[in-house]
Amino acid sequence: MSVDKERHNYLLKRYTDKTCTQEELRELFAIIKQGESKDDLLAFMDETYKSSEINADVHQVDWDNVYTNITGGKAAKPVQTNTWIKYMVAAMLLLITGYGLWTLQRPQQQHQQVAAKKDVKAGGNKAVLTLANGSQITLDNAGKGIIRKENGIAIDKAGDGLLVYEAANDKQVAAVQSNDVPYNTLATPRAGQYHLVLPDGSNVWLNAASSITYPVAFADKTRRVTLSGEAYFEVAKDKTKPFIVQTADAEVKVLGTHFNVMAYPDDKVKETTLLEGAVQVAHLSHQQILKPGQQALFQAGVDQLQIKEIDAEDVIAWKNGLFLFDNHTIDDVMKQIERWYDLEIEYAGAKPQMSFTGVIPRNSNVSKVLHVLELTGGVRFEISGDKIIVKTIRKH
Repeated sequence: MSVDKERHNYLLKRYTDKTCTQEELRELFAIIKQGESKDDLLAFMDETYKSSEINADVHQVDWDNVYTNITGGKAAKPVQTNTWIKYMVAAMLLLITGYGLWTLQRPQQQHQQVAAKKDVKAGGNKAVLTLANGSQITLDNAGKGIIRKENGIAIDKAGDGLLVYEAANDKQVAAVQSNDVPYNTLATPRAGQYHLVLPDGSNVWLNAASSITYPVAFADKTRRVTLSGEAYFEVAKDKTKPFIVQTADAEVKVLGTHFNVMAYPDDKVKETTLLEGAVQVAHLSHQQILKPGQQALFQAGVDQLQIKEIDAEDVIAWKNGLFLFDNHTIDDVMKQIERWYDLEIEYAGAKPQMSFTGVIPRNSNVSKVLHVLELTGGVRFEISGDKIIVKTIRKH
């Protein structure tokens, strides 16, 4: 069916005013699912977002840019359709709360703002580079340009949050390969993230509290790196040199592909998620080749490898500047907040037995994020120093 722009805008206005009937809500979501109304929807969101008083103190979100990041600037594939709808609905609901999306089924409750003795800003581009000789460079304090050379390989801080390894010519690479290859380590603190371009041109995005160790040139028959924490990889294709990501509990082998590895030491379950291409995941006695849209889950010391189908785009929402929760437990949500804002989490009494579904920009102050969580009802937060205290609200 064709979408009438006037009718579409009428439904959007009714939705943001919270006056939509159930029939109108179903009609609006049916229009969104058609996928033909993206431009009108983005224009409406921008206009409403700019004019809304409740959003005056919230960072501007470029939804068109978010959409482009999610799809990689390409036409959406069928597997991504639901993801597009999810993000568009998320963006619409941002207009209502001013901060984030939360499921319609949960009752709205009147409550006070997050109790805070101080607010905490979002994390940013922060990392420490450890060279082969053990010396360290704090990258967020370093100026742009060549910061060091390792065996003829230039280490370039090419921009804010971007570190690039580059050789001037093939002879320099060969010279490095003929000797013992030095290894570097890039580590992000809590509340940090960084983008790394490896010597072969592969791209790595490190999430907070993560580290990756790698050679300054790939001299062996394989391109092997070691990861702790979480990273998203876009691997340069080279059929002669498989790319291997080694974690404490597993090994991921690829030739050229896009995938995400989450292997924080304090997480019970580790994950490898494939977005494009193919990877082989090896854990203890198990090996499995993943297809796009599949995720491998495993635990340290447990000789099992679980494979499940997921919306892989959701997994890299962090890379695109978003928190995305899809039926996440309070533990899952608070771990992400803990790492991104460098805060400790304390539960006052029993943990809230609830799940969260929603989207929030990661550039929001922590009080804004917690306020959105409180809108679901059943939980209350207090910021005290470098700690978030989580309290259950008992319903009468």
